[in-house]
Amino acid sequence: MAIKRNPFVFLCMLLFMSISFNANAITSMKRYSAKTANMFHIMYLERIDELLSANLYHYSFNNIEKNYFERVELIGKMIDDNKFSLKIIGQREEFMSGSFINEDIVVEMGDNPFEDGLIRFAYSVHEESIPLRIIWLQKSFPYDTDDPFSPSASLDLTIVLSNESGNVKVDSQLITFSGLSGERYDSRTEIEALVEKAINRYAEQYKSMPSNKENPEFRASSWERLQQIQPLLNNSGLLCLEKTIYAYTGGTHGLTHISYLLINEEGNQLTPDDIFREGYREMLGKMIQKQIRSLQIIGDEEEFTSVGFFTNEILPNENMYINHSGLGFVYNIYEIAAYYKGHIRVHFTPADLADLIQPGIWKDKLWQIFYPDTGKP
Repeated sequence: MAIKRNPFVFLCMLLFMSISFNANAITSMKRYSAKTANMFHIMYLERIDELLSANLYHYSFNNIEKNYFERVELIGKMIDDNKFSLKIIGQREEFMSGSFINEDIVVEMGDNPFEDGLIRFAYSVHEESIPLRIIWLQKSFPYDTDDPFSPSASLDLTIVLSNESGNVKVDSQLITFSGLSGERYDSRTEIEALVEKAINRYAEQYKSMPSNKENPEFRASSWERLQQIQPLLNNSGLLCLEKTIYAYTGGTHGLTHISYLLINEEGNQLTPDDIFREGYREMLGKMIQKQIRSLQIIGDEEEFTSVGFFTNEILPNENMYINHSGLGFVYNIYEIAAYYKGHIRVHFTPADLADLIQPGIWKDKLWQIFYPDTGKP
């Protein structure tokens, strides 16, 4: 069976593994916005040294195309101290080029149906956003330190933390989501100590395998673990982060796991029960099943279990995200279907969900996110 890897993770892995660890790496995670005659744009741009990744959202208004939303996932690099280039994941052609000018960036988008020319994106910290910072680390551990040809375990982690002190609950959520769990966190805990413990745990797991001397038939293999975290939303008192982990510990193939953290400014984690009306599960489940049938080209009369799924009743799970173009769910490999089905993703626009979202403060908040220009459909 061919190895299936998340393209974002695979591309990042190829790029990251060519760089030696630098404790003084340039890291940043910033939000930019721009408004033109026809479109409103929001971009979350993450930088780790010379490497860039971004989530770019487009919104149309002035009746160019009613309710036009688009999320574009980008990856690229710095060309020199100020200039950069970004392309859509999986494509060769450049999608966007630009330059940093003080706190802002000026870009030219090469392939957008509604935009041409230069666009200035202003660095924009939303008044209800959570300030973030990044720690990036890269380590490698040989299985046998006495063998120059020994296999090794590589660890490449992006860790996202709050950039302000005082909110222990937010810090604790971010630390746990970044994989630094295992220790009780309080405001006195040193982040560096938690990072060191995470590194040591991984090294100990790898080196705990029986040696060739203890078991001549055993042959150690190299391990790798790549963790990438990127913001999908940091707006209106809500933060949504996407974490993609690729892990290989021997065998036929590695596994990619995608998970989300959705919290409010107080650090409370939010679930579908917090956002949707009572009794939503059956109705949303039918919407999810309908979308999966369309995406997987499954006939209305076919049972899911006849085409590689483990169940005929697919309901919303807790792996939910919110971004500027809507709300969705991701089912990881082996969660509801066989390995060859890959990750199952469903995404719904604001219009799809209008009747399911709880009225009042939740609907008001989400409408501010989905319709940043007007605050309403």
